[in-house]
This record gives sequence, C-alpha cells and structure tokens, in this order.
Amino acid sequence: MLNDKQKAFARGILQGLSNREAALQAGYSENSASQQGSRLAKDKRILDYISRLEGVKAKVKEEVDDYVPVGTSEQVQKVFAKGEVKPDALNFLLQVMSDDFEDIKTRVECAKAALPYQYAKKGDVGVKESRENNAQELASGGGSGRFAAMAPPKTVN
Repeated sequence: MLNDKQKAFARGILQGLSNREAALQAGYSENSASQQGSRLAKDKRILDYISRLEGVKAKVKEEVDDYVPVGTSEQVQKVFAKGEVKPDALNFLLQVMSDDFEDIKTRVECAKAALPYQYAKKGDVGVKESRENNAQELASGGGSGRFAAMAPPKTVN
C-alpha cells in the first residue's frame, strides 16, 4: 500500500507538476525533492496508482454533465429518483465495493465485511443434533464397544 505522501505525489503528477514540484507538494524536504521525485516516478506501485487515477479521471469527465453538489436537496432528489438508495447493509457494502472511485483498501474492507452475508460459516452442531447424529451412527452399525450390534454373518460360497 502507498502512504499518504506517495499518494500526494501521484496526485501532483496528475496535476501536471514536475517530479520535483510534486515531491515538494507531497511534503518531501526541499533538499531531497529532486531525488525523491525521480525515485518515486520510477516506483511501480506509484505508476500503477497513477494509471488507476487516470482511469477514474477519464470516467469523471464522462459524468461531469450529471454533476450535482453533494448534500444538496437536488442531489438527494436525484439519488432517490435513480433508486440508488438501498437501506440494506449488504447492498451498501456491495455498492461501495463495486465503486471505481473508492480507494482499493476501502473496497477490500467492504468485501470482507460482506462475506458473512453471502457465505455463512457453518455453525457448531448443538447438543440435540449431536445426540441425533450419534444415534443414527450407532443404528447404522457404525458403533463399537461391548454392546454394539453384531455384524451380519458372512455367506459361504
């Protein structure tokens, strides 16, 4: 995972800053900004993050026409009209998990939280069920011990 400075550097690069300027904006020392900028510009994780942000940026440009300020009554009405409001916790987690604009770490956390809803763990067998299972096992001849049912006689050919 990238730390906050590395993410800030990537955002600076997307704004069109040079490596040095992006490193300064990210909070690196002015004395080492050129070296840090050069090193960060070659880091594979940061390059992947930049390409992912560019994809999101392209997607945002497509959706600018539909933009409504968040938290306004107009935005609330628009969301209700689209039917995007889902009061169910599972639907919310799935929506955040599939949101391309969300950070990957948040998406993974939502996926982990949604797992128990979709794939339940097998619970422990209760006392009654275990007694029932034991009785069925003994009745089928699977028991052993002094008072177990004897095996049927073998046929001779």
